[in-house]
Amino acid sequence: MERKNMLYALCVFLCLILFALFSTSQGVMLTPLVEHYGLVESQQGVPSAALNIGCAAALITSLFVMGRMSKPRMMLIAFAATVILILPLSLKPSFAVLTALYLMVGVAVGYIDTLASSAVEDLFHGKMAARMMGALHAMFGIGGIISPVVMGALMKGSLPWNQVYLVVAGVGLVFAAYVFPVGRGWIRDAVDGKTESLRLNGGMLKRFFGSREQVLILLAVLMYAYYLGGVTVWSERYITTELHHEQLGAITLSLFWMGMTACRLIAPFVKISPVRYIQTTAIAGAVILLPGILSGNAYLMCGAAVISALLAGAAIPMMIHVSCERFSENTMLASTAILLCVYAGQALGPAVIGQMEGAFTIGAGLLMTVAALGLSGACALGIHAKK
Repeated sequence: MERKNMLYALCVFLCLILFALFSTSQGVMLTPLVEHYGLVESQQGVPSAALNIGCAAALITSLFVMGRMSKPRMMLIAFAATVILILPLSLKPSFAVLTALYLMVGVAVGYIDTLASSAVEDLFHGKMAARMMGALHAMFGIGGIISPVVMGALMKGSLPWNQVYLVVAGVGLVFAAYVFPVGRGWIRDAVDGKTESLRLNGGMLKRFFGSREQVLILLAVLMYAYYLGGVTVWSERYITTELHHEQLGAITLSLFWMGMTACRLIAPFVKISPVRYIQTTAIAGAVILLPGILSGNAYLMCGAAVISALLAGAAIPMMIHVSCERFSENTMLASTAILLCVYAGQALGPAVIGQMEGAFTIGAGLLMTVAALGLSGACALGIHAKK
């Protein structure tokens, strides 16, 4: 059974990597999109925002779908939909159609995201579950390491920007050769009877949102996600267009995700409580990121962004753990509420920076990510750290 579970877990990991490859390529795709569609400042954050809104819609609807269809079946449907919906983006559709496709891709990958953590918890228990959860969240970082450098290099070579979508879809097709045969076995073995107890009711929602600590956790995650969305979508454009260092932009994104991945793998083994972790690393990350942005130097900006990821990169899985631990009656509600805040923050950050670029500069917009990261740590200061 343990061997089977590892095979099924690999299905989950591959699905999440596909999501990561598409999502983390948006930083290097932003400039070509702006140039091709002639986007004004207020439009430049729209595709990224649409992707995150779609993810949020998936999270909300998943609470009502759960219990009516097995998690493995939902995962495979979402994986197939992601690959299919990415393909027409390569046809250079109108901006309205592109935005609609981003929204639909967001729904598909949102289902992958909301199912992934729950699926890992079903497959593993105890310390093994914690380790696999850390590895799962690191998968997104692996996509972030690979995608900006590879996609950026391809576009600087002979590959037209729109064919990057074909590359991502092609990777999905390769993954499908494993995901679908093994996934069918997972569907046969899945026992999802316990999801009947996940049906929402007013009392459950009142208990969750009536908790001061849960509200502070959600605010901390929202602010952290604002920082994450702003840095991952806009730092490449900031470095290439305002700091005039074309090569370093994509490299910064990859190094940022490399630092975040390393943090997510290492942090669960460090002897510090999750609450203390987010309190200290979020504030320290903000202090380090501030001079990097103010310096006007591409190398200092790169270094500051990467160090902030090394410090605070595991914030989201840490906060999911804290919230679920303190609301054990329905961990699906706790994790979904956190992921909704993640998508809201990641949608808000790029959109606000896009607006600020028109009125000020990208650098001024990125200063808001510093404030958001610091506020994340400040919110966490109000959460009781269990020994």
